[in-house]
Amino acid sequence: MYLLTVIIGICLILILFLLSDKKHLKGLKEVFAKKIPTPITPILTAEQVCIIKSEIKHVEDKLNKEYTITSEQHRKEVNDANSICPKCKSTKVNDRIKRIQGEINGLSSGSFSGGLFGGSGFSSGSIHGEMDTNEVNVCNECNHEWKKVKLSNNIGISYSLENRIQVLVWYCRSIIEYNNCTFDPLDAAEKFSSLEEKKAAAQKSIAMCYGKKQSEVFNGVFIETIQEIANQVYIGDYHRWEMGRFKTNCTPEILEQIGYKHL
Repeated sequence: MYLLTVIIGICLILILFLLSDKKHLKGLKEVFAKKIPTPITPILTAEQVCIIKSEIKHVEDKLNKEYTITSEQHRKEVNDANSICPKCKSTKVNDRIKRIQGEINGLSSGSFSGGLFGGSGFSSGSIHGEMDTNEVNVCNECNHEWKKVKLSNNIGISYSLENRIQVLVWYCRSIIEYNNCTFDPLDAAEKFSSLEEKKAAAQKSIAMCYGKKQSEVFNGVFIETIQEIANQVYIGDYHRWEMGRFKTNCTPEILEQIGYKHL
């Protein structure tokens, strides 16, 4: 208690000293009046914000259209695979469940007696594993049997903004690797005979890059729009790593190099 009183007394003396000194008092006022620094980001006009919103909606509409086309095509392929016999091409096909497949591991105990349709007993234990029905198609013409093809549930993943930002990161990363490409004639592991040959191979690889094709959905939009999309899909600490990777690879300089422009 005594120590606490002493500490409070010392604090009061320091406060009185600072308040009595005009120079220190002015310094305190400046500290409390100091404004929080504004983020180092370009200030957008209302018109530019409208452009960004419009471009984001345009990109979403393109993705929805691509998804609809791909989904319908996939549905048709699955329907054809299940309704046309791969052996004789007949369309007279029926589907049925052939058998139940799976594995059951458990324990049973007790006693059983009686005939074929009688008896008594009990079982106990647990069942581990999984069971699945084996749906098959059967041709009524040639009796050929084949496993029923099911619709995929993963098609929509490729048509999200987050997925396309991710593949844009891959594409930009390949551009950075191309820019930093070096050639060491004394390296025994070097597969190319010159830097030009190595860069030509890298350029060919970029042209065929999956990320390049998938990121074409952003063609025609501004760099600021791409940055805003990344801000929207990479929210919070959970996506901190993805946002860091986006900022590292999809820099304005790299985006300009592959054809994007500033607003």
